Amino acid sequence: MESLIGSNNNKKAILIVDDEEFNRMILEEYLSSEEYELVHAVDGEDAWEILSQEKTDFSVILLDRNMPKLDGMGLLKRIKKDDRFRNVPVIFQTAIGDVESISEGIKAGSFYYLTKPFSREILLAVVQNAVATYELLSSKEQDLTKECDRVFDILNYAELQFKTLDDARFLAQKLVAFNPEHQSLTLGLTELFINAVEHGNLGISYQEKTALVNDDCWEKEVNTRINLKEHRDKLVRVKINHDKDKLIIKISDEGKGFDWEQYMEISPDRAFDSHGRGIAMSRMLSFDSIEYQGIGNEVIVIKNY
Repeated sequence: MESLIGSNNNKKAILIVDDEEFNRMILEEYLSSEEYELVHAVDGEDAWEILSQEKTDFSVILLDRNMPKLDGMGLLKRIKKDDRFRNVPVIFQTAIGDVESISEGIKAGSFYYLTKPFSREILLAVVQNAVATYELLSSKEQDLTKECDRVFDILNYAELQFKTLDDARFLAQKLVAFNPEHQSLTLGLTELFINAVEHGNLGISYQEKTALVNDDCWEKEVNTRINLKEHRDKLVRVKINHDKDKLIIKISDEGKGFDWEQYMEISPDRAFDSHGRGIAMSRMLSFDSIEYQGIGNEVIVIKNY
C-alpha cells in the first residue's frame, strides 16, 4: 500500500484502488493539485485491509475493475454490505465499458462509472459530487439531514431556477438530503441540470463538448458563454412535486432541444468518449422514470420511495 496522507486533517481522503502503477500515477497527477489526501491500494484485498484499519475516513473510493486477488466488483460488494462503508461513494474507473458491465457496476451500487480514457476535468467533477454526497450522508451531517427530512415532510410543491454549473451542482447535492438513502439521486440530477445549462441554454453540441473536454477547457468555455449577452438572462427552471410515496421533478431550459432518444441507452459507439453517458446512467441508476418532452428542452423524472 502507498500513502500520500499529510498533516492537513481538513483534506478529504480518497482511496485509489488499481493494480497498474501507471494508472495510479495518472489519478495522482489529476487529483494531487486539489484539496485531497490520496491513499493507494494495489488490489482489492489491499484496499479492504486499508479500509478495515479504520484509521482514515474516506470520502470517495476510486476503483479499478480487473485486479488480482479481489477484483473491483468483489470489493464493491464487500463495501456495500458493511455498515461502516456503505455510504462511501465508489467510482469505477475502468477500461471495461460495455453496456452489460456498466449496468452490472451501477446495479451493484457504484456512484459513477468512468470509462478510460477520461479527462481530468470529468474526473474532478465526478469526485467533487461524490465528496459532497458523502458529506451529506455522513454522521457529521445528520442534524442537517433530519432538518431537511422535516422540511420535505411538509413540502408539496417548489419552483427553483439557476444558470451556472456551480448552481447546478449545489442544487443537486442539496436535494439529495431530501432522500438521503438514495445517494445516486445526486448523480442523476447533476447530469440533467448540467445538460440543461450546456446543451440547452448555451447550445454546446456533443461534438463541441468532446473537443472542449479533450482540450481540458470545457468548464471555462461554459462560464464564458454564460456571460455573453445572448445567454446572460437564460435560466434553467426546476419544479418539484412531492407526496408521500414519490418525488417528481420537471427540468426546463430555454434551448432549442436536442435528439434525446439516442442518449437514453449507453451506446457502444460512445463507450470510450469522455462524456455522453450521463442521461443513460441517470436512467439506470437514479430514477424510476425519465421522460423527455417534445423537442427535448423539458424532462420529467420520478423517484419512488
